[in-house]
Amino acid sequence: MARSQQILDSFWNYSEKLGELDRSSENYALYISSVNDLVDNYNHRITMTLEYRIPVAILWVLFVIAFLSMLALGYQFGISGKGSFRINLLLGIVFSVVMFLILSLDRPETGIAKLNQKPMFTLQHQLDTMQNVAAGQ
Repeated sequence: MARSQQILDSFWNYSEKLGELDRSSENYALYISSVNDLVDNYNHRITMTLEYRIPVAILWVLFVIAFLSMLALGYQFGISGKGSFRINLLLGIVFSVVMFLILSLDRPETGIAKLNQKPMFTLQHQLDTMQNVAAGQ
């Protein structure tokens, strides 16, 4: 995130310098529009990743429901006499995996569920290509 912010700052600094030269050109307008779109997309991505989370109260309700469900299921198996250790273990693992997946998808910064970085790498490649073409002119 820090590196992305540095890159965005350098784009913005370049646009300010470009604006001092000629604000009336079409190239300047297109560049500023592109930088604004890039900043908006970056902020949208950060907001979706770090701000929009499952509320803690809902997570606690999920944990309580899972606990009570396992407790009721164990009680039912116990009084019916038809439960087996394998079924109990399997159901416990299934509930645990579902809860783990919910948490890992809600908190991508933990590194368990990785975000797809391909759009950012594609953008970096395009910018590098454009810079090389501009340097060659």
